[in-house]
Amino acid sequence: MSRHAPRQLTGPLNERLRTARLLAGLSQEKLAPRVGVTLRTIQRWEDGASEPKASQVTALAMALGVATSDFYPRDPEPTEMAA
Repeated sequence: MSRHAPRQLTGPLNERLRTARLLAGLSQEKLAPRVGVTLRTIQRWEDGASEPKASQVTALAMALGVATSDFYPRDPEPTEMAA
């Protein structure tokens, strides 16, 4: 399966989900059955009204051709502290 989304999606989870879906060329209506949820659930996730469970994030990643880690922020690079 090829990756449709960039290696690093940015922003909160709801924005990452919307971006990945659009880059995959899927409507909310087409994504919902691939993940096993209703259209309303996809809408609520993308609106930020609720968040998917871990198992649902896995299903989303598979349906969108991205890694599950693409939905979560990366740890910031360590910076040297001034003495």
